[in-house]
Amino acid sequence: MEHPDAIAYGKQYPEFWVQTPHNGQPASVGNGIHIAFIASTQAAVHAFHEAALAAGGVNEGAPGGRPDYGEPYYGCFVRDPDGHKVEASFWHTGLE
Repeated sequence: MEHPDAIAYGKQYPEFWVQTPHNGQPASVGNGIHIAFIASTQAAVHAFHEAALAAGGVNEGAPGGRPDYGEPYYGCFVRDPDGHKVEASFWHTGLE
């Protein structure tokens, strides 16, 4: 899948994105790096968040819903020790 300033890859939907920073500035540590993982449950999102903080990450958004992302979204954000933003998210399907 291609968009202006971005390209995405995936088997069923775009899972891996590469794009320029949203703010138009050059890519650098913490600007232009956002790694996201799909979790299988809300509990997995919590476990990821706890493990990331225990490994030296910084909280950038505790596990929970994000109304701007839509009702099915449940996730969290951390900064790794190098300053990169990392996300874990679970998407409710209604079938859980």
